[in-house]
Amino acid sequence: MFERLREIREAVQNLASWLRREVPQAEHALRLLQEVTALENTCASMRVLLSGQVAESGLWRKQGARSAAHWVARTTGARVGQAVDTLETAKRLEKLPQTTEAFGAGRVSEVQAREIASAASVCPDKEEELLDAARDGDVERLRQQCQTVRLAAVTNEVERYEAIHRSRYLRSWSDHDG
Repeated sequence: MFERLREIREAVQNLASWLRREVPQAEHALRLLQEVTALENTCASMRVLLSGQVAESGLWRKQGARSAAHWVARTTGARVGQAVDTLETAKRLEKLPQTTEAFGAGRVSEVQAREIASAASVCPDKEEELLDAARDGDVERLRQQCQTVRLAAVTNEVERYEAIHRSRYLRSWSDHDG
């Protein structure tokens, strides 16, 4: 399996090298962009799911990381906040087979999968509707629709306040200036 994955990576690297040397016609560039985007989405789905599996296994502790998110961030070259989002998405996708399948097939991006998973995890009967909304590619409209689903899922104002309160957190970091 690892050998085959290395071969695929080398083939993709060769294609990237070719694209830097050649300038495809606009029609070919459009088709290539669509295929590369689907491939990127599929690879992102594997990264998300594998990150979730490593987080669940506790392997990151043996490697001396502060948390699973810190390990994912270091391993993937992402920020810790992005790693937290990745792990939350992986956890939510466990209960959303349609979204997991669409993400793995490259039909939705990581951003779309994260938005759909956050909304469908509180209202699973809206999963298919949100996947349909993702087809047009308008991420901002999908975000708004997901927010509407999340807000509609909590009808009691006290429950809504408590859900907002539970979702709050504080992150601390140093910026480029120290």
